[in-house]
Amino acid sequence: MAEAESAVQARTALNSIRRGSRSADLPHLVEVSAWLRENRPPDTPPAILHGDYQLANVLLHRTEPEVLAVVDWEMATVGDPLLDLGWLLVCWPGGNEQAIEQLPESLGASGGLADRAELLAAYAAVSGRDLDSVDWYVALAGFKLGILLDGTWARHLAGKADGATARRLHEAAIGLLEAAFRITSGRWSLRDAAL
Repeated sequence: MAEAESAVQARTALNSIRRGSRSADLPHLVEVSAWLRENRPPDTPPAILHGDYQLANVLLHRTEPEVLAVVDWEMATVGDPLLDLGWLLVCWPGGNEQAIEQLPESLGASGGLADRAELLAAYAAVSGRDLDSVDWYVALAGFKLGILLDGTWARHLAGKADGATARRLHEAAIGLLEAAFRITSGRWSLRDAAL
Protein backbone atom coordinates (compact mmCIF):
# COMPACT_ATOMS: atom_id res chain seq x y z
CA MET A 1 0.00 0.00 0.00
CA ALA A 2 0.98 3.68 0.05
CA GLU A 3 2.80 3.34 3.40
CA ALA A 4 4.98 0.56 1.99
CA GLU A 5 5.70 2.65 -1.12
CA SER A 6 6.76 5.56 1.11
CA ALA A 7 9.10 3.31 3.08
CA VAL A 8 10.66 1.98 -0.13
CA GLN A 9 11.13 5.54 -1.46
CA ALA A 10 12.76 6.62 1.80
CA ARG A 11 15.11 3.60 1.82
CA THR A 12 16.02 4.22 -1.82
CA ALA A 13 16.79 7.87 -1.08
CA LEU A 14 18.97 6.98 1.91
CA ASN A 15 20.82 4.30 -0.07
CA SER A 16 21.54 6.80 -2.83
CA ILE A 17 22.83 9.29 -0.24
CA ARG A 18 25.15 6.63 1.18
CA ARG A 19 26.42 5.84 -2.34
CA GLY A 20 27.09 9.54 -2.88
CA SER A 21 24.69 9.87 -5.79
CA ARG A 22 22.59 12.51 -4.04
CA SER A 23 23.59 16.11 -3.61
CA ALA A 24 25.69 16.42 -0.46
CA ASP A 25 24.12 19.79 0.40
CA LEU A 26 20.56 18.49 0.73
CA PRO A 27 20.03 18.90 4.48
CA HIS A 28 18.55 16.66 7.16
CA LEU A 29 17.74 13.59 5.04
CA VAL A 30 19.15 11.13 7.56
CA GLU A 31 17.66 12.88 10.63
CA VAL A 32 14.19 13.26 9.13
CA SER A 33 14.19 9.69 7.83
CA ALA A 34 15.14 8.33 11.25
CA TRP A 35 12.45 10.41 12.96
CA LEU A 36 9.81 9.25 10.48
CA ARG A 37 10.77 5.63 11.05
CA GLU A 38 10.78 5.99 14.85
CA ASN A 39 7.53 7.97 15.08
CA ARG A 40 5.30 6.26 12.54
CA PRO A 41 1.68 6.63 13.65
CA PRO A 42 -0.58 3.62 14.14
CA ASP A 43 -2.38 2.29 11.08
CA THR A 44 -5.68 3.97 10.30
CA PRO A 45 -8.75 2.69 8.46
CA PRO A 46 -7.87 2.71 4.75
CA ALA A 47 -9.50 4.84 2.10
CA ILE A 48 -8.93 5.68 -1.54
CA LEU A 49 -5.83 7.86 -1.92
CA HIS A 50 -5.26 10.21 -4.80
CA GLY A 51 -1.48 9.95 -4.46
CA ASP A 52 -0.74 13.51 -5.66
CA TYR A 53 -3.50 15.54 -4.05
CA GLN A 54 -2.68 19.25 -4.40
CA LEU A 55 -4.22 22.42 -5.78
CA ALA A 56 -2.65 21.82 -9.19
CA ASN A 57 -4.84 18.71 -9.51
CA VAL A 58 -8.09 20.35 -8.44
CA LEU A 59 -10.36 22.20 -10.85
CA LEU A 60 -12.16 25.00 -9.05
CA HIS A 61 -15.28 26.89 -10.08
CA ARG A 62 -14.41 30.34 -11.42
CA THR A 63 -16.83 32.28 -9.24
CA GLU A 64 -18.05 29.91 -6.52
CA PRO A 65 -16.09 28.22 -3.71
CA GLU A 66 -16.63 24.81 -5.28
CA VAL A 67 -14.45 21.93 -6.45
CA LEU A 68 -15.55 20.87 -9.93
CA ALA A 69 -13.17 17.94 -10.39
CA VAL A 70 -10.05 16.27 -9.09
CA VAL A 71 -7.71 15.19 -11.91
CA ASP A 72 -4.44 13.26 -12.31
CA TRP A 73 -5.41 9.97 -10.65
CA GLU A 74 -2.64 7.75 -12.04
CA MET A 75 -1.03 7.37 -8.59
CA ALA A 76 -4.29 6.43 -6.84
CA THR A 77 -4.22 3.54 -4.39
CA VAL A 78 -5.85 2.39 -1.15
CA GLY A 79 -4.21 3.32 2.13
CA ASP A 80 -3.99 5.92 4.85
CA PRO A 81 -5.87 9.04 3.67
CA LEU A 82 -3.73 11.25 5.88
CA LEU A 83 -0.93 10.69 3.35
CA ASP A 84 -2.99 12.78 0.90
CA LEU A 85 -3.62 15.38 3.61
CA GLY A 86 0.11 15.67 4.35
CA TRP A 87 0.87 16.07 0.64
CA LEU A 88 -1.84 18.72 0.28
CA LEU A 89 -0.50 20.65 3.28
CA VAL A 90 3.08 20.54 2.02
CA CYS A 91 1.95 21.94 -1.35
CA TRP A 92 -0.53 24.44 0.15
CA PRO A 93 0.31 28.14 -0.16
CA GLY A 94 1.78 29.19 3.19
CA GLY A 95 0.93 32.78 3.98
CA ASN A 96 3.10 32.89 7.10
CA GLU A 97 6.74 32.92 8.17
CA GLN A 98 6.77 29.14 8.56
CA ALA A 99 5.47 28.46 5.07
CA ILE A 100 6.42 25.06 3.75
CA GLU A 101 5.83 25.93 0.15
CA GLN A 102 9.03 27.03 -1.52
CA LEU A 103 8.02 27.10 -5.17
CA PRO A 104 7.46 30.57 -6.65
CA GLU A 105 4.35 31.64 -8.52
CA SER A 106 2.10 29.76 -6.16
CA LEU A 107 -1.42 28.89 -7.13
CA GLY A 108 -2.54 30.75 -4.04
CA ALA A 109 -1.04 34.07 -5.10
CA SER A 110 -4.47 35.40 -6.06
CA GLY A 111 -5.75 34.92 -2.51
CA GLY A 112 -9.07 33.67 -1.25
CA LEU A 113 -7.84 30.27 -0.05
CA ALA A 114 -8.10 28.96 3.48
CA ASP A 115 -4.90 28.92 5.48
CA ARG A 116 -3.50 25.61 6.75
CA ALA A 117 -5.25 25.90 10.13
CA GLU A 118 -8.62 26.45 8.45
CA LEU A 119 -7.95 23.59 6.06
CA LEU A 120 -7.11 21.24 8.94
CA ALA A 121 -10.18 22.30 10.93
CA ALA A 122 -12.43 21.66 7.92
CA TYR A 123 -10.78 18.29 7.25
CA ALA A 124 -11.20 17.23 10.89
CA ALA A 125 -14.85 18.30 10.92
CA VAL A 126 -15.75 16.49 7.69
CA SER A 127 -13.61 13.36 8.03
CA GLY A 128 -13.91 12.68 11.74
CA ARG A 129 -10.33 11.36 11.59
CA ASP A 130 -7.82 11.77 14.40
CA LEU A 131 -5.28 14.40 13.33
CA ASP A 132 -2.92 14.05 16.30
CA SER A 133 -0.21 12.72 13.96
CA VAL A 134 -0.64 15.31 11.21
CA ASP A 135 2.92 16.55 11.72
CA TRP A 136 4.27 13.10 10.80
CA TYR A 137 2.35 13.15 7.51
CA VAL A 138 3.50 16.68 6.65
CA ALA A 139 7.12 15.83 7.50
CA LEU A 140 6.89 12.70 5.32
CA ALA A 141 5.42 14.70 2.44
CA GLY A 142 8.15 17.36 2.72
CA PHE A 143 10.79 14.63 2.82
CA LYS A 144 9.37 12.85 -0.24
CA LEU A 145 8.72 15.97 -2.29
CA GLY A 146 12.16 17.37 -1.44
CA ILE A 147 13.80 14.19 -2.71
CA LEU A 148 11.65 14.17 -5.85
CA LEU A 149 12.39 17.80 -6.68
CA ASP A 150 16.09 17.39 -6.05
CA GLY A 151 16.22 14.68 -8.71
CA THR A 152 16.28 17.48 -11.29
CA TRP A 153 19.33 18.96 -9.56
CA ALA A 154 21.06 15.56 -9.72
CA ARG A 155 20.21 15.35 -13.44
CA HIS A 156 21.60 18.87 -13.93
CA LEU A 157 24.85 17.90 -12.20
CA ALA A 158 25.05 14.98 -14.64
CA GLY A 159 24.52 17.40 -17.55
CA LYS A 160 21.00 16.19 -18.31
CA ALA A 161 18.75 19.05 -17.10
CA ASP A 162 18.46 22.83 -17.40
CA GLY A 163 20.49 24.69 -14.79
CA ALA A 164 18.01 27.47 -13.95
CA THR A 165 15.12 25.07 -13.38
CA ALA A 166 17.35 22.67 -11.48
CA ARG A 167 18.58 25.43 -9.15
CA ARG A 168 15.04 26.60 -8.44
CA LEU A 169 13.89 23.05 -7.66
CA HIS A 170 17.01 22.37 -5.59
CA GLU A 171 16.25 25.45 -3.46
CA ALA A 172 12.66 24.24 -3.10
CA ALA A 173 13.95 20.81 -2.03
CA ILE A 174 16.18 22.40 0.60
CA GLY A 175 13.23 24.45 1.91
CA LEU A 176 11.01 21.37 2.10
CA LEU A 177 13.62 19.38 3.99
CA GLU A 178 14.28 22.32 6.33
CA ALA A 179 10.54 22.49 7.04
CA ALA A 180 10.38 18.73 7.63
CA PHE A 181 13.32 19.05 10.01
CA ARG A 182 11.61 21.91 11.91
CA ILE A 183 8.65 19.58 12.41
CA THR A 184 10.71 16.54 13.39
CA SER A 185 12.84 18.56 15.81
CA GLY A 186 9.73 19.97 17.53
CA ARG A 187 10.28 23.56 16.40
CA TRP A 188 7.09 23.77 14.35
CA SER A 189 3.76 21.97 14.50
CA LEU A 190 0.59 21.93 12.49
CA ARG A 191 -1.03 19.60 15.02
CA ASP A 192 -2.22 22.38 17.30
CA ALA A 193 -4.06 23.96 14.37
CA ALA A 194 -5.90 20.67 13.84
CA LEU A 195 -7.17 20.30 17.40
